[in-house]
Amino acid sequence: AGFTGVACEAVVTQPDGNATDVTLGQSNFTVTSDLGNDARRRLRLLAVHLEHRSERVRVQTARRVLEMQDGDPLVLAGDFNSSPPGFPLSEVDEAGDSALAVFTDAGWRGPPTEAPGQGDLTFPSEAPDRVLDWVLVPPALEVVEKQVPQVTLSDHLPVWTVLEWRGGPCC
Repeated sequence: AGFTGVACEAVVTQPDGNATDVTLGQSNFTVTSDLGNDARRRLRLLAVHLEHRSERVRVQTARRVLEMQDGDPLVLAGDFNSSPPGFPLSEVDEAGDSALAVFTDAGWRGPPTEAPGQGDLTFPSEAPDRVLDWVLVPPALEVVEKQVPQVTLSDHLPVWTVLEWRGGPCC
């Protein structure tokens, strides 16, 4: 996950490595980018790769990400290994929660409210049958364009978005 067309002020990596770590899921690192020169337009990106075997662990991780928030608008992007209820092959934990629902209930936007079309599916890249990869934005931003390029660079298809500050261009 990354931003283009804007200057990056800082990148912070947080090592991980434990596949069951509730803090960061199974990702080897998480990158937070602080962008822009205007404090009013400060924006951060959290590259996400949540655990793939357990929605319970993904929900716990999502709740931990909420605790890490510090006030600057935070874009969440990457492999959530989670889909909203009703999407193809979506899962919920024992309480009926999904990691995506934790984020959307907290105000992030991005997942459509209706079932995805074939062009929205992201996994597996050779013959996608589900959506696991998302760009979720906070209320300060909106997605003005989204594409899922049909390229097999990995086992997931990429998600490309154009974001706008509510009230003006962003990134």
